[in-house]
Amino acid sequence: MGVIYGIFLAIAVFFIIAISRSLTTFVHELGHAIPSLLFTNGPVKLIVGSYGDVDSHKLHIGRLQIWFKYNPLGWYTGLCQHERISILGKNLMVILGGPFASLMLSLGLLLLVVKGSFTDGQIFLISIFILSGFWDFCVNMYPSNSGIPLANGGQAFCDGRMILNLLQTAGHGEFLEKLKELDVQKDKNALFSHYNDYLNKKPSRTIATMMVEEFMDQKRYEDALDAFSIHLRPLKRKPRDFLLLAEVYQKVKNNHEALRCIEQYLYTEIRDLHGINMRGEIHLDLDNVEEAYKDFFSVLSIEPNSAIARINYGYVLTKKEEYAAAAPLIDNTIGLLEDYPRQQFYAGFFYMKTGQNEAALKCFNRAKELEWDHHGLNYYINEVDGGALG
Repeated sequence: MGVIYGIFLAIAVFFIIAISRSLTTFVHELGHAIPSLLFTNGPVKLIVGSYGDVDSHKLHIGRLQIWFKYNPLGWYTGLCQHERISILGKNLMVILGGPFASLMLSLGLLLLVVKGSFTDGQIFLISIFILSGFWDFCVNMYPSNSGIPLANGGQAFCDGRMILNLLQTAGHGEFLEKLKELDVQKDKNALFSHYNDYLNKKPSRTIATMMVEEFMDQKRYEDALDAFSIHLRPLKRKPRDFLLLAEVYQKVKNNHEALRCIEQYLYTEIRDLHGINMRGEIHLDLDNVEEAYKDFFSVLSIEPNSAIARINYGYVLTKKEEYAAAAPLIDNTIGLLEDYPRQQFYAGFFYMKTGQNEAALKCFNRAKELEWDHHGLNYYINEVDGGALG
């Protein structure tokens, strides 16, 4: 009888912990959502149970969209998405809103226990919620360099890292105001001259990184490499510099240098799933299929809902002619990655190999629209075009 009681007690504690994680995660994300509603005019998405996978139940409350995954035991992750906020103070309030809500929840419950009169069992139950809220506060405030892979293939960072990044730009207010003005005017040459003039007078890792990323957004990859060499290389190298440089080398098709840089990054950030996934893509560009297989498998073993890793892994399985295993990875995921040319190409390759020419043509054409640079793309389009029409 004692064994059965112990088993039921363990199950009950497990479910209590799962429920507490769900509720404290919701409170944390609500702490982000409320100031987001105050400071923006667009919709605000509060997602509980994933990092942006909106394939779940939806509840509308005005501009607030609340998305719940169907499995409540998975509600220990969450995300708040809103339109861009350009004012530093408002941005800080939105980011701090989540940790503040978690901390206030824990302190409020702690005060309730101290001031109230509860049985030992009730105190134990409330303590689980107190610890869960405090855990959310500590984990989110630690400024980790590792990115969080989003379901759509993008990347986010914890609250602490985002706050630190914002504070690092706070000392460049006049520069940033001028930058916004030039951005609105769409004068890219003047914008980059503004970057150069400022960095020549006041070297800054934060601003130099912004400049390289701006060149990357404009698809001026050689200029991005030059900007890195001039403004970032002379500074003491940090791990994320290697990640950025790997991205630039990958874009200019120098895959051996890209691999060297991403290896240096992962030497210190060994569990960064974004970096591991990027290394897998570089291995594919170098035709190291087995090495790519290991990296994508590693990502999915930790974050099975990473859309980019799912498509990449499906592509590797397609190269290995394991079509049945690749099918659910491609079919259930490609809809999340409409704006990702590499993954559109990979999905097109799978559909071509499995005789689904219409779907292959759609993906290949989308990859071409997104300016995916692959020597075989036009050939593949011609190969499947006739089959799709036929």
